[in-house]
Amino acid sequence: MLYLVGAAVLLFIVHATLWLVLYLAVNGFILIGAMLLERQRYRTRVDRTQGYWQPTGERFIDPASKRLMEVFYNPATGERDYRET
Repeated sequence: MLYLVGAAVLLFIVHATLWLVLYLAVNGFILIGAMLLERQRYRTRVDRTQGYWQPTGERFIDPASKRLMEVFYNPATGERDYRET
């Protein structure tokens, strides 16, 4: 976001060269787009309302959150879901 703000300031207040403004604006849009796409990529896409979810008996401690997780399985779709217990 700072790249885009900087590009706008340079364009409208300082009247800097167009190349510098374009460089900052393009990089700003690339970074914002990458952040938005990255957030979408790692979201859970499991639909818990469809089918019958049964516990598998597997439990583990998530290394990132240090919380106990339990694994559920949907035999209709073959999906696995990891839920905090």
